[in-house]
Amino acid sequence: MKLTPQQLVEWQAAANNFRITQEVIIGRINEIVHRIAKTFEKNLKTWWIDGAAEREVGNPIIENEMIYYQSEPRFQNCLIFDRDGGEWDLFESFPSRWLTEDFEEELEQGSQKYQAWRKEQSETAKCREQEKLNNERRLYEQLKKKFDSKTQKNKS
Repeated sequence: MKLTPQQLVEWQAAANNFRITQEVIIGRINEIVHRIAKTFEKNLKTWWIDGAAEREVGNPIIENEMIYYQSEPRFQNCLIFDRDGGEWDLFESFPSRWLTEDFEEELEQGSQKYQAWRKEQSETAKCREQEKLNNERRLYEQLKKKFDSKTQKNKS
């Protein structure tokens, strides 16, 4: 079955529209990945979508409401609390909703909240460790006193 001239025109228009839209989406992903790098003080050399050919970005795919990407160097320790309070590791993905939202504030505040939480957890752990050491010292002193008093009684 041959195509009609109208089908050919529609196909060309759809293909062109797809290409333009994909370029806009890739541009937005580029902005987001660079902002993540800046927020976490990472020296981003390049990024791409899994499966991309050499020296190409690849085709963005939304999977489970996330955009997955790879970066060079690999991002590590890029954790935030998102606007809903969930922990999010930006190691290789970000919420797809960021494509259509002003995400910068969420990224900045989420990073700050996560860092504050980690600091609080660290301080809490230090306090617990100090309390444990103090309890062990008290127990040691009590046992030592008990032992010393028994030793003194046995000498008498």
